[in-house]
Amino acid sequence: MAKENPIHKQQIDPVPMADRFPYYDLDGRLASNAAEIHSIIAGREEAVAAAYWSAFNALPTVDRKVEGDLLESYIRGSARHTVAKYADAAGQEVATIACQNAHMARRVKLPLASVMSCIAESQRLTIEYVVEACFGDAERLARLMSAVNRLALLEFDIMHRYAKKLDRAVISSERQTLAGDFDRSIASLVQDTDGVREQLAKQAASADMAAKGMIAKTSEVAAASEQSAMAMREAASTAAGLIRAIEDARSTAIQQATRGSVSANQSIQATIVEVQTSAQRIRDAMDAQAQTVTSITAAVDETALAADSMSSTIASIRNDSGMVASEISVLSQEFAKMGGRLQQLEQAASEFSRRVA
Repeated sequence: MAKENPIHKQQIDPVPMADRFPYYDLDGRLASNAAEIHSIIAGREEAVAAAYWSAFNALPTVDRKVEGDLLESYIRGSARHTVAKYADAAGQEVATIACQNAHMARRVKLPLASVMSCIAESQRLTIEYVVEACFGDAERLARLMSAVNRLALLEFDIMHRYAKKLDRAVISSERQTLAGDFDRSIASLVQDTDGVREQLAKQAASADMAAKGMIAKTSEVAAASEQSAMAMREAASTAAGLIRAIEDARSTAIQQATRGSVSANQSIQATIVEVQTSAQRIRDAMDAQAQTVTSITAAVDETALAADSMSSTIASIRNDSGMVASEISVLSQEFAKMGGRLQQLEQAASEFSRRVA
């Protein structure tokens, strides 16, 4: 897609004729001399205009010649310009038409030098008419020739000034566009970055809360583990007491059973063997119970040791979690600082865009 010519968008007030005409009307007779020239070329304005467009079509920079109905339309327009140029030389219409011609030249990227070359060709024909009318009157010829030249210079002056205004407006417009694009680009970058920052900040805050929650839970688990270890120790102590009680009961039970059996069966020798057998069974049962209690005691001791180890591990985890939570808090603070810096960047970009524009 072809890039649009920025000149098309420019709407600039024409150069005021009142500001430029006095510089060329040194003797105060330029307008009257121009009117005299108009009286000479009256009725031949289209011929003067046709000379302009013939020169235009002959320009090496013109790729597409003006022909047919369009050429006739342009000739009529230039003829009206010729009338105004000489009949009302000090009028604003002349300056306005000159500005329009400059605008058109900029739109089609035609150098003003080429435009002046075409004007010079139409001026050549005007001079021929003036020379013919002033034959034998050198003073009049010199006076009117000076007027023709001054009016041509005035027209070029107005066109040149208007072209400069157009160029400045285009540069300003392009700067504004560039500044706007830059501002929007920076704003978009800041918004995107700030969005990422906010998301990371939320994640950091969530992680911070999770870490603090983990610390609280590990503290609870550590306390529970400590209580479990204490309970296990108490259970081990109780089991040890139970073993001692069983041992004491097993000495005592065998002796009582033996004494009872001996006193009750002194007369019966055969029952001694049975008493001994019963005593052995009781002893075996007591041994089995003692072994079971010993196993329980060992398991309780191992559980207590494991609880102690778990409590130590949880304490270490709690300490590490505290460090992580502290680092996450610092990270959240840095994200907040980054948000402030991004806002400063956006403000600086806006200020830069304003100054460039």
